[in-house]
Amino acid sequence: MKTDLKCTACDGRLKHLEGQMFTCVACGGIQGTCYLGDKSKYVLPYWDTEKDVQPEDLRYYDIETLGSKGIERTHGWINKRTKCIVQTG
Repeated sequence: MKTDLKCTACDGRLKHLEGQMFTCVACGGIQGTCYLGDKSKYVLPYWDTEKDVQPEDLRYYDIETLGSKGIERTHGWINKRTKCIVQTG
């Protein structure tokens, strides 16, 4: 397994979570590749409903998933407490 992987959000060092999923030791971002059904361990497919999410609660995500439509990439920002999407792209 490569250990020189860098975070796409801050260029920090990545720490292995499981399979091909990683977290950044600097910013806490989540990235990697997983099956579509496993993505909800990291990012829920719902918009965050909390008002005024604090910057320290935001985490970047960049995930490629393999599902019935093939490989798809999603990225953006999630609320680390709810795992719900705050912003995409």
